[in-house]
Amino acid sequence: MQTLQAKLEDLPDGAFIRMPDTDAPALVLGDRLLPWTHTGYGKPVRRARGTVTTLTPPTSLAALRGGYAPLLHPTSA
Repeated sequence: MQTLQAKLEDLPDGAFIRMPDTDAPALVLGDRLLPWTHTGYGKPVRRARGTVTTLTPPTSLAALRGGYAPLLHPTSA
């Protein structure tokens, strides 16, 4: 899997990252991060600033930045 380092504040909604403290995957959505589990999204965490590791491939990040709106699991609401 190709990963990148990116500024969290620059990532579009729909991107996945590794949570800085736990290394767990999380969805970027608005001003929050939604940790992912196999049973759905967990409790939202405030989206901070800083450098993170992305899990979303660069071409998909470009699509998200271009306006692509992904279909999200109902637990993201």
